[in-house]
Amino acid sequence: MCVYIVLIVYFIDRISDVREDALTRAETNDDGGMAYGSRIFVMFASFNASLCLIASLLTVYVAPNSAGSGIPEVKAYLNGCRIPNVFNMSNFLVKTLGTILSVSSGLCVGPEGPLVHLGAMIGAALTRSGWAGHQVSHAASDALSKAAAGGNCSELSARFRCGETRTKSGSKCAKSARAA
Repeated sequence: MCVYIVLIVYFIDRISDVREDALTRAETNDDGGMAYGSRIFVMFASFNASLCLIASLLTVYVAPNSAGSGIPEVKAYLNGCRIPNVFNMSNFLVKTLGTILSVSSGLCVGPEGPLVHLGAMIGAALTRSGWAGHQVSHAASDALSKAAAGGNCSELSARFRCGETRTKSGSKCAKSARAA
């Protein structure tokens, strides 16, 4: 699960870096003039709008159950409500791509809620697939799903403390660890 979250964060950072590099190249190759700022703004807005459009179209037409953070669906499942198609493969793929694209586009959203939902989907898939050589009982399936959601929550709290406050020279946590 940790590897999957690291990959999602890597792709978010990579797409953001591509956007920043393109804007920097456009800024340095420009001769100035009256339309300089508007051209950069249109380029920035169109890049972000295209990422949002792709994420929205995937969500609306491929897997409507992947809309939102997914935390209410996980809480409902853990409380005994069985919502159909909330842990299927199309929902998993669209939630992954939608999270990467929407966070990379600069929207005021974070990957924390969808990552909890993705972790619960991985936990549910492992328990239903006969992982470890046998089918897992319903009670064990619920326990493993709860453990997956709890593990994601603890990992995300670490991301709040370290990953979200990072700068070009490193994270606050890394700086404080080096100082100690």
